[in-house]
Amino acid sequence: MFSRTYSAILVNTHCLRQQWVMLSFYTLTLIVLLFPTFVLARPDYSSSYLYISDDELMHQRDYTSMWTRTGIVGWIRTNHDLYSMPPTLNRICDSMIIGGSLQPVRMTLPAGVRINAPQVVFPTQATELRRAASSGGRWLSSRRYSYGLWFNGTTATMWRWRTGTPSPMHDMSQAAGAITWNPSTPFGIFCEGELWIDGQIFGKVGIGAVGNIRLMDNLTYQDGQCSEYPYQVPINTSSSITLISEAYEYSYDGVTYVPPCGVLIANNTVNGRENGGGNSASSQDHRDIAIHGQIIALNGSFTFEDQNDSVDAYRSQSRPDERGTIYVTGSIMQKKRGCLHSTVHQGTGYGKVMTYDTRFTNQRAPFSIPIVEW
Repeated sequence: MFSRTYSAILVNTHCLRQQWVMLSFYTLTLIVLLFPTFVLARPDYSSSYLYISDDELMHQRDYTSMWTRTGIVGWIRTNHDLYSMPPTLNRICDSMIIGGSLQPVRMTLPAGVRINAPQVVFPTQATELRRAASSGGRWLSSRRYSYGLWFNGTTATMWRWRTGTPSPMHDMSQAAGAITWNPSTPFGIFCEGELWIDGQIFGKVGIGAVGNIRLMDNLTYQDGQCSEYPYQVPINTSSSITLISEAYEYSYDGVTYVPPCGVLIANNTVNGRENGGGNSASSQDHRDIAIHGQIIALNGSFTFEDQNDSVDAYRSQSRPDERGTIYVTGSIMQKKRGCLHSTVHQGTGYGKVMTYDTRFTNQRAPFSIPIVEW
């Protein structure tokens, strides 16, 4: 009796061992097969693309060609129909994902173009950046004020003034303080009002605002031997910047003046005001603006101030009002298509040179927006 029982135990133990071995083998096989999917798959964040939009209709509710006066290289995605497509699409984008259709279709689609794809969900708030600013970063809390930040390495000099009054920005005697951070740790700054910024940044910094983010001059990386012109970002650069505006842009009804909102290029001398202030096209200090990093307008656009429309509060005395070139190295996500050049005033705005920062393929920009589809 004991012998039979002992033998049964040995048989059952052997069967269990065989089952365990087989289960381990299949589990290991499954892990090996799925490993490339989990580890090597391209992460899908806002900074995974050069350009993402929700609505290709601009502030004035009309369409324009993305490709005029433009150099663009990178992944492109939109929830909307895409208009005015050139026959050389494969020269300006690595891949295109379109939630609508191509209208009109005047070309043979190159490889990598996908039509009627799932829509990207656009959140209304920068949740991760807000959390970082309130817990370990800097929160500029008063909505009665506008703020200015001039970045120099790991320090930002700060100014504060009542909204609607003259700005003291860049007057060092009027500075309200400074913000510093560790360049090796992502750092968040968030403003309850409107925020004016420029300078050079060293580190991984997210900059957000409930209102507009107004670019007063170049905003570039300080490290990595970034060239002054044409503002290229070398692969050895360790810094990353993310700009997120939550400002809501109302639709223009054709009569009432409604200013564009989001991330705005200020209409000032260094950004090419009044046709570059009479300066020659070779004077980059008065013709161009360079922006490194990720630009996000969750409820508005990436665009420029004072576009010489008939209802604008300010109209240039210069015809044309060509302000230079926008050099973006990074990525752009915007709720509505932002106008960067128009034919108004015999030509108003900027040319565009937009290049994807390939570092974001393997390491997302700080405080990127996760891509959720529906």
